[in-house]
Amino acid sequence: MGVTNSFDEKTGIDHVEHVPSTSPSLDDLDTIEETQSGKYAWLVSITAAIGGMLFGYDTGIISAVLVYIGTSLDHKVLTASEKELITSITSGAAFFGAIFAGCTADRYGRKIAIYVGCVLFIAGAVLQAAAFSLAQMTVGRLVVGFG
Repeated sequence: MGVTNSFDEKTGIDHVEHVPSTSPSLDDLDTIEETQSGKYAWLVSITAAIGGMLFGYDTGIISAVLVYIGTSLDHKVLTASEKELITSITSGAAFFGAIFAGCTADRYGRKIAIYVGCVLFIAGAVLQAAAFSLAQMTVGRLVVGFG
């Protein structure tokens, strides 16, 4: 079936009638598997994976750190409830940090949310390294969790 063009002299518009249906076959369509990913997408993915690994490492290594802290914090031996507080405060803060990160990403973009998370994580790590009391260690763990 061919294409018939007719020109309407009153309106000055061409009319196209009897247009054959030329729907593309499934072989002509691109699929997600054939899409090439760029270097930036790989960089973001690897960075996010390293961030998740570091959070898991931080959560796991605290048990070994608590053994070696001994009497360093407040010059007393930590009780079981104090060890639980130091260990769990990070996960609790991460819950709220994830909500805050989502809101920040929606409002300001993903880059800003990632930058804020990195700054918080670094600040929390410094606080933990410099802590000489239970309160300072807990605040450092809290800040790391927010990050």
